[in-house]
Amino acid sequence: MMKTTSYDAIRLGDIHYLKQMLVASSGEDGYTDLSQMKTHLINNNALHVAVQYNQEICVKEICERCPSLLLEQNFEGNTPLHIGARLALPIIVEVMLNCAREMVKQNEEEDVEKGLGNDSMPSCANNATEEEKEHSPLVSITMLQQLVRMVNKKKDTALHEALQEYPSDVARLLIAADPSYEYFANDAGETPSYLATRNAQYDVVEMMACPTSNAPDGRTILHIAILYPTCPGKL
Repeated sequence: MMKTTSYDAIRLGDIHYLKQMLVASSGEDGYTDLSQMKTHLINNNALHVAVQYNQEICVKEICERCPSLLLEQNFEGNTPLHIGARLALPIIVEVMLNCAREMVKQNEEEDVEKGLGNDSMPSCANNATEEEKEHSPLVSITMLQQLVRMVNKKKDTALHEALQEYPSDVARLLIAADPSYEYFANDAGETPSYLATRNAQYDVVEMMACPTSNAPDGRTILHIAILYPTCPGKL
């Protein structure tokens, strides 16, 4: 569990206390202690808390020490990226995306050193559909893709969360991080393209490689564009 002193240090952005605490508890890297810090009620990890309170310096420190926390979900299924997207924190979101990119780069360099590469992938991977790629154990995706595509218990991705706000700089960051992914509907039947159209964020729809036309209640995003016309001529 996360001690109150640890929680407060992260909440207040007290990076000096956080570093001292990590070194004292588990050595130079601080990995063991960070991975064990969880809040009682919702099971947020240290990175969830740092994101929740918009503490950029703590987010950077925690990501560097324990990047695996990026993929951890709380009791609601939310990753730290979900929280950052929901709170419309583009700087925080970019820090997390860059951390995942760095991990991808490191993994690629390790694969090169070991003589591995895309040629070692199963041949069926190139012919798989997006939905098959999402669920097939034979197809490898990067940590960045995994992070962006993760869903919570309502089947919301971080992009779904980001598009609840208007305007959404975070949505643009998320789409750019995984531009080819085709997003599916959440439990409410809402796709990111529907949410963007509802908010008349047509530039966001244009960024999507495969925007879906479906919307809740049997409608299409064209119906939604007509119902919420605030940017004439775009659709």
